[in-house]
Amino acid sequence: MHVDKVKSTHNGTPINSKGIDSGKTEKMFDFGVQNNNEGLCIEHKDANWKEQFSLENIKKKYPEGIYKYREHDEKGRHTVVATSAEKQQSVTYQFLKRDNSIIIKEWDDKTGSSKITYINSSGEIEYIEDKQLNEDKTSVGLRYNYTDETTAELKYNSLGEVIHKVVKDKNGIILEENDSESGTHKIFHNGVLYKIHQKDSKNHISTHENLFANMLYDDIKGLGTGKEFAEHLNMIDKDIVVDVLKDYEKKMNESLISSILCEIGLSKEQRLEYVKIITGALSDVDDVYYKDIAQKINREAEYQLNKIGFVNTDYIELFLSKLNKRKPFDSKNLDMPNGKIDKDFKQGNIGDCWLISSIMALSLQPKGKKILEDSIQTHEDGSVTVTLKGVNKSYTFSAAEINGNNNLSHGDMDVRAIEMAIDNYFYDERGVNTRLDIDGNDPHLAFQILTGKNGRTLTAHIISSIKGHYFDNTITEKQINDFNKENHVVTVANNRDEILKLDDETTLISMHEYLVKRADSTNVYILDPLKNFSNEITVPREKFIEFFNQINEMDL
Repeated sequence: MHVDKVKSTHNGTPINSKGIDSGKTEKMFDFGVQNNNEGLCIEHKDANWKEQFSLENIKKKYPEGIYKYREHDEKGRHTVVATSAEKQQSVTYQFLKRDNSIIIKEWDDKTGSSKITYINSSGEIEYIEDKQLNEDKTSVGLRYNYTDETTAELKYNSLGEVIHKVVKDKNGIILEENDSESGTHKIFHNGVLYKIHQKDSKNHISTHENLFANMLYDDIKGLGTGKEFAEHLNMIDKDIVVDVLKDYEKKMNESLISSILCEIGLSKEQRLEYVKIITGALSDVDDVYYKDIAQKINREAEYQLNKIGFVNTDYIELFLSKLNKRKPFDSKNLDMPNGKIDKDFKQGNIGDCWLISSIMALSLQPKGKKILEDSIQTHEDGSVTVTLKGVNKSYTFSAAEINGNNNLSHGDMDVRAIEMAIDNYFYDERGVNTRLDIDGNDPHLAFQILTGKNGRTLTAHIISSIKGHYFDNTITEKQINDFNKENHVVTVANNRDEILKLDDETTLISMHEYLVKRADSTNVYILDPLKNFSNEITVPREKFIEFFNQINEMDL
């Protein structure tokens, strides 16, 4: 079809067979207007597409029609109207171009039917929607999505707004149902109702508890376990596993893993089988963070059931709560360890002030810093091996694993790797001893694990009885003077329930470990592991002796 160049009045842009200039976006569509006012020509790189939406094809559908091209004030909108000779029927074709994508609307006023085709900027059809007008001006429709091969059954009100939508996959299995009039949005998984979102009277969206979680709870509660439990578990896959685990724990105040491991109505073999269903779904999630969690849960389940012979519920909850506090890492911006303690760092969300203060104290001493750095070996792939000198154990972590543990210390990734190594050592050695955990412990243990040397612990202000005599140990001036010795590391704490307010901005708390930097004739200078190295705290000697009642110290 020959197309002559004309002037479009709606935007002053010449429209011709070479198309509208789309800037830097690759041009997929060409627009042309015939100067005899017969209609609009739409051309596309795909010959089949061009044939379908060309003026010739429109004329084939309505050979007796009268054709007219309409101009529009709106940029990028073009309309062709085909009217029968008897004017009993007219069909409107409207083309709307936006950012090199196009929406094509076809409307038949006699049948009350319409068709909408959306083609993206790559020239691919994303969806086609058919619509049928009812006598009451409402309408129903069906939208087929080419991108994910789903269909949506649609109901519209008289204003053309969608008021009900049911989405199904290519096999006809329902995926979601959305009713705007009641404000209800139902989500299905594997054909089973999975979750409901409901708008309240204030138009706020509230989410009902995960129905899968409720179903699993009904299966497992009481004596024995429901016969559908295995069937329901097998319906959990990578798409919903994270939500199910979170919602189950929120509803039951217990993890699903713990419920399975502690359920007396299940054999040991069933417990392991069910845990592996969940961890298998987690390991399929496209995130190293979840794969790491799945691996650790499997190890823990096998240890609890095979080595101990029974499930230590306290440790299971401690172990899982620690995993749940972790957050997925950003794999695009990994902070790589370098084998050096050369960045500032501070305690994270885990209660391991005892460990971070000990690492801080060691890093401030030349010999201690060397011991820490000698324990870290970096590899070309960004992974790190940490060797704990005091227990002769080594652990290797990828940069992704280290970044994923961002509930641990912040700052120097090498310090975080040391934390993870000690945590893994505790994990390997704990047995039934839940005391072996980094979330609360003693600095003398950190000194011994990291250096292989034993430190000294003094507890002061404790009234003791020996042969009827009472005495009160106190921190001495000599001990404070020893704080300045080279390669002497010290942490201090108050294990009584009290605080010390030094000024309007600084308050020392109990049950928290601080490290000592140095002392002079009047003051002791300490650091809080919750803050960085620049936040030095000055404590007068007399207040230091009065407040702190435990010293952990070691000569390197």
